Amino acid sequence: MIVVGIFKVLQGLSTVFLIPNLNRIVCHVQEGTLDFLSLGITRYDFLVVLLLLMQEEKLV
Repeated sequence: MIVVGIFKVLQGLSTVFLIPNLNRIVCHVQEGTLDFLSLGITRYDFLVVLLLLMQEEKLV
């Protein structure tokens, strides 16, 4: 009974959150705008950390 309950909860969460987002990804792939979304939205914090990591690797 507990396993069935956990399954139903996870199935509900995937229906609410996962499936609508997958449909949006498919629409972006069909329209050709997925590259813009994946490359255009980058946090500057991530880029700074990546730059610092690259500099540390060059020093070692």
